Amino acid sequence: MLSLLLSFLVSVALITVGLTRMRHRRSNMSRATLGPRAGRSPSGSESAPLVLDQLIESSKRMRTVTSTVLIRTMTANDAHRLMKAEMSAFIPSVPGRRRVFPSAGDHDFFVRSEIVAGELAEVLDAGTSFNGVLTADPALLNGPAAVAACPVRVRGEIAGAILVARSSTAPFAEVDSQMLRQLAAICGSALDAASPSEEAIAPIDVDELTRLHNRRRLDRDLGSLADDETVALGLVEIDGLSQINDRYGHAVGDETIVAVAGAISARIRSTDIVYRSLAGGFNVLMPGATAEQAMAAMLRVQHGLSEDGVITADGRAVTVSIGVASGCGEISLATGARAALKEAKRRGTSHIIAAPPVAAHHTKIC
Repeated sequence: MLSLLLSFLVSVALITVGLTRMRHRRSNMSRATLGPRAGRSPSGSESAPLVLDQLIESSKRMRTVTSTVLIRTMTANDAHRLMKAEMSAFIPSVPGRRRVFPSAGDHDFFVRSEIVAGELAEVLDAGTSFNGVLTADPALLNGPAAVAACPVRVRGEIAGAILVARSSTAPFAEVDSQMLRQLAAICGSALDAASPSEEAIAPIDVDELTRLHNRRRLDRDLGSLADDETVALGLVEIDGLSQINDRYGHAVGDETIVAVAGAISARIRSTDIVYRSLAGGFNVLMPGATAEQAMAAMLRVQHGLSEDGVITADGRAVTVSIGVASGCGEISLATGARAALKEAKRRGTSHIIAAPPVAAHHTKIC
């Protein structure tokens, strides 16, 4: 554990030194070649010294996080902000999870199916970066789109890729591509350091039945969010679970809970986290998600139950009621989400209700 921590600190130090040197070189270059009015790159990103300062800040911030999911979210959100992209995402390299679910931004450029061919597959499989314009890629839904993607490596193995995109027929500038590579390196070092810590605390943070995170872990993850970070929370509750338990027994009820847990986990973004909170209740934490993205994710969950064929012993479809709340900051949106869930259940079964967005000054831990 100590050796891994020392290795991570060395990696961060090297990245920080490299970023600092690049900042001084580009600052001098700007003064020498671009004159006093130089302030933005051709792509519209911030001036080089400011961007490099923010990359160093990203590195410092990720060092304090022990959740690998939140590290992936922070990286995608930083890429979205720094590169002035219209969407960003972290694509896992794990088969079955190689899908593009936007972490930040509302534009939908890519299909939701598994990435098995094309430029993005090459990034995940061969570990090569990509920066160009996609017009007919298998993963592309709406184009043309300027796309930049960079693999994230942990101990030499490809853990996934950071992706940014925007509606354009011109690729991202080279300075943006370099920025993405730096973010990927920072992300890889942070993931490497967080993995042992995550494994060490897992037994007390994992629900025994579903193997999902529990409410204790939810409270910890909420505390890791930045004060100004957009976040959404979904509360999912199985309709009529008590009747299933009474009619068929708790063993069948447990099977239903596990099936629903699997359906939820298969439909969320790689940067979202599912927690089991109550007997038939789940929390879905969606860092960086807007109200619209959170609602879209919950609709995927609802449709996923029918797609997976989750039914009771007598053939009736299992449904869920869902409440969604969104806001900003280091928060638990439990109050808003609970109120939305209560309204969804009042209307019957299989309803989704969104609470009004929570203003930043109201976002206190419940």
